[in-house]
Amino acid sequence: MESVEKLAKLIRTADIPSRFNASLAGLPGNDDSGAMASFTLFSTIGLFPNPGQNVYLIIPPFFESVSVTSPLTNKTATIKNVNFDVGYKNIYIQSAKLNGESYSKNWIGHEFFTEGWTLELTLGSEESEWGTKKEDRPPSSSDAVQGMEYLG
Repeated sequence: MESVEKLAKLIRTADIPSRFNASLAGLPGNDDSGAMASFTLFSTIGLFPNPGQNVYLIIPPFFESVSVTSPLTNKTATIKNVNFDVGYKNIYIQSAKLNGESYSKNWIGHEFFTEGWTLELTLGSEESEWGTKKEDRPPSSSDAVQGMEYLG
C-alpha cells in the first residue's frame, strides 16, 4: 500500500526526528491532552492507530526491538526489526512474520497487544510489494457498500 510506505518515510524524515526530540522545542505546540505524545509513541514503536477502528498500520519502529506489556492481560507484545540500521536507511518493510508465520497484511488489530503476539519485520532500503494487495489493506466500510446504487 503506497500510503503506508509514504507514512514510514514521512515519519522517519520529517516528523519525528525534526519535531520531537529532547530540545526545549522538542514537543511542538500544546500536547493536546496527550495527543502529540501518543502520536510520538505509536510512531516510534511502529504501529500507527487508525482512528475509530481496532486497527494499527504497520510501519518500521525506530528501535531494533520494542515490547509492550498489556496492563489488562499481563501479556507482552514484541516488534522486532531484521536488518535494522541506526542510520534509518532501511525504512521499508520487505516481509513480515506474525508469531513465526508469514504475514502480508499492512495492519494489525488491537489483539496484538492483549494476546502478546510477536511481529517480525524484515527491512530494506527500497520500497517493496509487501502489504500492497487489496486483501492486505485494512478493513474499510466502503468495501461493504461498493457497487450499491443510490436509492434516493
